[in-house]
Amino acid sequence: MRNITLIKLRLRGAFRNLQDYQKIIYLTGVIEDSTKRYILIWEDYNLSKKWLEEIDNEFFSGLDSIQLPELIESQSFYNKSNVNIGYPAQSRSNIQAAIENAFEYISSYEAINFIKTETSEVTIENTDLIKRIFRNWSKMITSLKSHRKDIAQIQVTNEYEMQYLLEGVLRLFFDDVRPETYTPNYANSSNRTDFLLPKQKILIETKMTRVGLDARKLSEELIIDKEHYRKHPSIEIILCLIYDPERRIKNPEGLKDIQELVVPPYFNIYFSY
Repeated sequence: MRNITLIKLRLRGAFRNLQDYQKIIYLTGVIEDSTKRYILIWEDYNLSKKWLEEIDNEFFSGLDSIQLPELIESQSFYNKSNVNIGYPAQSRSNIQAAIENAFEYISSYEAINFIKTETSEVTIENTDLIKRIFRNWSKMITSLKSHRKDIAQIQVTNEYEMQYLLEGVLRLFFDDVRPETYTPNYANSSNRTDFLLPKQKILIETKMTRVGLDARKLSEELIIDKEHYRKHPSIEIILCLIYDPERRIKNPEGLKDIQELVVPPYFNIYFSY
C-alpha cells in the first residue's frame, strides 16, 4: 500500500521547484531543454498520479493526465537570428493546475476516509502549554550558560541530555510523564517514543541535530517515527521538538511538509535554535 504522506511530499517538492520557474520571465519563449529540474517536476507529478491511482483507482481516476510538452523552436526577443530549443514557457500553468488539483483530491480523500475526532479542551490546553515550552526552549538553554563560578554549568550537547532536561521541565506540570514507551509494530518493528502523557493523550518526540543528521536524514526519521506513533492507541496529539542550535537545517519550513494537521492523531513540528 502506497504511503499517501510520501506522495504529498513529492508533490510539494515539485510545486516548490515549479515556483522558481514561475518567477522567471522567458524572453526567448522557451524553458531550455537542458533544464533537468523542470523535467523532474512533470515526472514527479505523473509518478504521484500513478501511486494515487494504486491507492484508490476509482477515486483518483479524475486526476489530470498530462505529459511533458514537446520541444519547440523559438527566437530570442533581442536576437531574431538566434533560435532556442526548449519547452513552452506557458506549459508552467498546465503543470501547476494539475498539482493543485491533485492536492484538492488528496484533501477530499483524507476527509472521506479518515474519521475525525474532536480534540478535548483539556488536550488543547495542555498542548498549548507544551508549545510554549518548545517556543522558549532556546531561551532556557541560553539562560543556563550564565551561572555562578562555584556551580557546574548545565549543558545540552546531545539528544539524551536534551531529553533529560525536558523530562524535568515536563514533571513541573504533569503528574504522569512516561519516557521511552514502546509503540505498536509498524513495518515489522516497534519504536520507542521519548515521552508519553497518557492522561493528556499527548505524545512527545525530540530530535537534536548533529553531524550525520542532515535535513534528508531527519526527514526520513520523522516519516518513519510518525507512522509508528500514529498506531499508538488513545493518542490525539503528537508534538515534535527539533533542537538545532548550530542551524544545520537550512530550510526548516521544508521539513514541516511532513506535518499532518488534518488526520488525527495530529502531528506537529516545532523548531528551536
